Amino acid sequence: MKQITDINQVNDVLADYNGSIADLALFSISLKRLAIRITKADTTDVLHLVVVGCLHITGPFSWKNALMEVSFSDEVDAPFGGYIITDKKAGFKLTTVGGLVILKGRLEEFGDSLDHFVIGDVDE
Repeated sequence: MKQITDINQVNDVLADYNGSIADLALFSISLKRLAIRITKADTTDVLHLVVVGCLHITGPFSWKNALMEVSFSDEVDAPFGGYIITDKKAGFKLTTVGGLVILKGRLEEFGDSLDHFVIGDVDE
């Protein structure tokens, strides 16, 4: 499994998965933490875009032909700023004050809850 935190690399990986299926796979009861799973038909690897400190979410819970991107947010008034995750075509927008990471690996390397999410080893 690989983890990616640099926003430029995150967007490069998301671009490689354009046209995939995205869904809100895991989330905390408060929705402050969540994982968006992105699956692509021609690969065994899946992406999980994991975000913390979620402030606002608009859009579908699952959609096809995902065209997601991440940008820094000027909407967030916090010491370290925040991020906006969008898929304009799908009408999806998520604003977060916390961090984000993409985890890329085989589906069996991931758990079924945010508390026990990573089962396999993580490479930087």
